[in-house]
Amino acid sequence: MGETRPDLQPALDHARKTRQDLDRRIFYLKTLLETSKELSGIIKPQKMLDTFLLMTMGPLGITRGLAGLLNTQSQSGHVTGRGLGDDDLEEVRGNLGAICRRYFSESEPGEFLPARIRMISLDSFEPYALLPPQTHTLLLWMLTGNYAGFLALGEKLTGQPLDEGDAELLHGLTEILRGAMNHALSVLNIQQLNADLLKKNEELQKAFGEIQASREELDRRVFHLKSLSDLGSELSPLLDMDRLLRTFLMMVAGSLGASQGFVMVQDRKTHRFQFAGLGLGQQPQLNEQLCERWIYRAFEACENKSFAPATVCRVHEPSVLAQNGIEIDARLALFLVVDSSFMGVFALGPNIHGASYTAEEVDFVLTQTSSFLVYLKNAVAFETIQALNEELTQSNEDLRQTIAELTDARQRITILERARARLRSLVRQEAERVGRPSRLDYVLILLLATVVGVLFNLAAPQGIPLVQETLLRPSSPTVTPQAAMRIVDEGVAVMVDARPRELYEQRHIKGAINVPLSLFDIMYMMKLSQFDPEQPIVVYGRSISRHYDEELAFRLRQKDHEDVRVLEGGLQAWLAEGLPVQ
Repeated sequence: MGETRPDLQPALDHARKTRQDLDRRIFYLKTLLETSKELSGIIKPQKMLDTFLLMTMGPLGITRGLAGLLNTQSQSGHVTGRGLGDDDLEEVRGNLGAICRRYFSESEPGEFLPARIRMISLDSFEPYALLPPQTHTLLLWMLTGNYAGFLALGEKLTGQPLDEGDAELLHGLTEILRGAMNHALSVLNIQQLNADLLKKNEELQKAFGEIQASREELDRRVFHLKSLSDLGSELSPLLDMDRLLRTFLMMVAGSLGASQGFVMVQDRKTHRFQFAGLGLGQQPQLNEQLCERWIYRAFEACENKSFAPATVCRVHEPSVLAQNGIEIDARLALFLVVDSSFMGVFALGPNIHGASYTAEEVDFVLTQTSSFLVYLKNAVAFETIQALNEELTQSNEDLRQTIAELTDARQRITILERARARLRSLVRQEAERVGRPSRLDYVLILLLATVVGVLFNLAAPQGIPLVQETLLRPSSPTVTPQAAMRIVDEGVAVMVDARPRELYEQRHIKGAINVPLSLFDIMYMMKLSQFDPEQPIVVYGRSISRHYDEELAFRLRQKDHEDVRVLEGGLQAWLAEGLPVQ
């Protein structure tokens, strides 16, 4: 047995070495498998480099190393390291452009193929300060697209260089990294493509939505133009005011889907008004005062106040119309001016959705209403012509009758003239006889003048008033200046100056409202219609030639103002009391 031991020792050493190589190869294979598993589930390149560097340096016993991913086109990328200081890593990140140009430049074709991993040992390093000085091994490889990678490792803990097995393991690990990185870059590229596709899809959806909105806008405009054309076709042959108002109201409300509405116009010269309603719960009890109140309220609430002919003004607060005797939830109201004496109000309730009207719909209604004013003015002109024709016919008839009456009365007038000459002669003779007329003479003259006036009225178709109309009216209640001052200061009464504007501007009672008789209708609507009919009104304006105050007081009582008083003595009495004037 002692002779066989020396022969078995080499075999045992070989077997031991073979086993060590096998164990090392198994360890390398396990390392490759574990690295493949770890990297296969990672998508982010930075994290993949960190994991790869950790799993590569451990099995090889290397303490320092760094790995990087480069974009050869932009010459930028990611760098991660272990066992190195932050300053070393920052320096490498600053050298990425130079590393890309030095090791991956297209000016050196054939340096290594894209499918090949190039390994540079310590002895091959050129004196370029691009990597940390502890670097002993550098691996370079190309990836898909414009990407490339590099791995820089320091020396092993043992101080020994990498042997053939270490180099084989390092190549295998790098191949796994390369495949995983290509896969990750492909996935990221696909994700980027998907993101770009989604963005493009969103842009297409947005563009499609804009096209749809533009098409809807075009459809609305076409509908509005057609509605405007239909409105003109329907209104142009109409001359009857009632049919014109109803047709206009129905067509505008129908085009906007409004369930309620009304249109009212008033001719302030003839005191006539016309009303058309749609969907109202109860027909309002209309009168001239109510129509004037509507017009005044609408004008006060207009955004741009104007009395210019053929004007349409939007009412800023349509709800004011509901406070004047009509049950409507007005969402859009317009103030209409045909001319200085013919005005109106147009209002629409909510649409079928209960929503407010858009700016485009408001412009559409303004355009329709402006067109409507043209046809309304034609209808007003037609009615005026008809009224003038009727008046002309009646005037002709009256003229013929007057001519006949004048012809018949000519003889009577001749007889009356002879009688008047005879009476004048008798009166002259009697006056000469008496020398001075007595009271009986005046009575006789008055009776004679009355008889002559009655006979003249019987002969003449128009006649003359025998007694002044104002003398037959009851006198207005009066108030003293002091009492008037007291109730005006208490805010109970309103002081009104009935004189012309020129006299009012020269001097008037402080706080008095000027309502000249010549402009009574328009000034009443503008300044007095909003006051309570039961509120006291004190009127002054008496002069030697005319009593403006009595005439104005009479007209105010006709407007249903119950408490109208005349200032005793007028402005002169007020001044005599030393009361304030302007």
